[in-house]
Order: sequence, then structure tokens, then C-alpha cells
Amino acid sequence: MASPLLRLPGELRTEIYKLVVDVEGTILISHRKADQKLFGVVLDFEPLSHSLALLQTCKQIHAEASPMFYSLNTFEIKARNNAGGAHLRNGADLALSTIPMFLAQIGSINAAALRHISFDMGAIRVQDTTAARRRETVLNMIQELESWSLFRPEWGLKASIRLLIDREDLENGMFLMIAPIDLSNVVNSVIDAARSLLDKVKLEAEGERPGQKEGFKMVWFLAKVAIDLLAAERGLGPVL
Repeated sequence: MASPLLRLPGELRTEIYKLVVDVEGTILISHRKADQKLFGVVLDFEPLSHSLALLQTCKQIHAEASPMFYSLNTFEIKARNNAGGAHLRNGADLALSTIPMFLAQIGSINAAALRHISFDMGAIRVQDTTAARRRETVLNMIQELESWSLFRPEWGLKASIRLLIDREDLENGMFLMIAPIDLSNVVNSVIDAARSLLDKVKLEAEGERPGQKEGFKMVWFLAKVAIDLLAAERGLGPVL
């Protein structure tokens, strides 16, 4: 027996679908180790019971409502192995592998409907690895995301990186700054991030909290990333 919903006019069904599948906030796409499907990683949606329940009602409703689910909502994709900056240490499994896995899971029709994507590049600490290797990894990731932004401009792709600064006194923990990366103007956005972090580090110094030493190292790291990005834009090699 056909669902009563399918007896309604198409225009009315569309309005109902929008009310159900338009999720408040951002939908996180996380990763968990599983079987060997999708290169050994399964992309795992956070619980979205009411929206996903509608999509699983029947094939026709799924076909009609699924593209709306992907066009109306904002999806945040996290780089693989980003806990503790692991991917920033080894340089593997960056956007180039993560985004295609997400697209493969949702299928070509839903992928074409995507309009709001953000990419969490993960967390980085000064002590994660050698400066040159860490800078190379961040540069590679930004350049990959730039390519995706040009290839799929309809996504409105946004990116961010979390900067973690350990304080020398462990009792004071660490402080965090989330730096947005504007993929249409990456050099200026990285410079802006360095300036914002510098202001934060100065406040640390004024408060006599012992995190400014590592903070200044991170500011210098961001400055060198900006220099390398500018050099790449002008066809020059990386600055050591």
C-alpha cells in the first residue's frame, strides 16, 4: 500500500520534505575504523534519526527527499586521523582522499545537490613534527582544498584549522584558536590568522600565563605558510 504522503500533490510533499530534512546546525561527518569498504574507512553520520527515517521510508520518498537533505544542510567533513594532529605529522590521508570517500558514499545525484561544505583540517601543535614537514603538510592540504573549491564552486567550500598552544605550566593547560581559511584568498586569510593569534598571545603575556613562547612559534609558523602560499601563487618554489 502506498504511503499516504505519496497521495499528496508533489508541491506539498516538497514543503513537507523541507521541514523534515532541514537540520539545525552542522552535520558532522566522522570516520571510524571498520571493514575494508571505502578504503578501510566508513564515513559515519552523527545521529539524525527523524531526517534519515524519512529517507528510509520507501524508494520514491528517498529519491524525492534525499537531494533536498544534501542541498539544504551544511556538512562538516573532518580530515582523517585528525585527533591530536596525527595527520599533520604523517602527511597522509588529506582532503584528496577524504572528500572523494564522502562523495562515493552518498552517490552522484546527492553529491550534485551539495551546496554547503566545510572542511576541518584538524588540530596542529607546535611540537607535532619538524617545522618544514608540518608546513608542507598544511600547504598540501590547503592547495587540495583550493582545487576542490575551484572544481565545485557550488559547494561554497569553507575550511578551518585548529591551533593548539600548550602552556609551559601544565596546570594552565592549553589555549585554542580556530582559524578560518578563505579558499578564495588563502594568503590573506592565513595572515589574518597569524595576526589574530598574535593578539591572543599578547593577551597571554599580559596575563603572565606561560603560553606565549609556544604561541609566538605558531605565529611564525603561520607567517611562513603565508610566504610559501604567496610563492606558489607566483610560481616560485617553497621558502625554507
